[in-house]
Amino acid sequence: MKGHFFMIVGPSGVGKGELIKFVLKEIPTLQKAVSHTTRNIRKNEKDKIDYYFITKEKYLKMLNNDEILMHYQYAANNEYYGTSKKEIISKLQNNLNIIDETDE
Repeated sequence: MKGHFFMIVGPSGVGKGELIKFVLKEIPTLQKAVSHTTRNIRKNEKDKIDYYFITKEKYLKMLNNDEILMHYQYAANNEYYGTSKKEIISKLQNNLNIIDETDE
């Protein structure tokens, strides 16, 4: 693979998203990975830009088929979050640098 993959890890609410926004402004060649989630879309979010908003059934199928690179379940509301292996590998093979975040 040609690109680089960077991961920001920390507890929920610590500011990972704000850090990534800052880094993306400073390094225009870096792209944010778009993760999948089973939670409902919020007013200020866009599908396929902020997250891929999918059903729990579809997410669990992806997880069972080993299509998810990183996965966690937010226990407070039983929602799932994960990043697709296919998306990450495709971007890296196209010499793109990617940043992602996870709570675990």
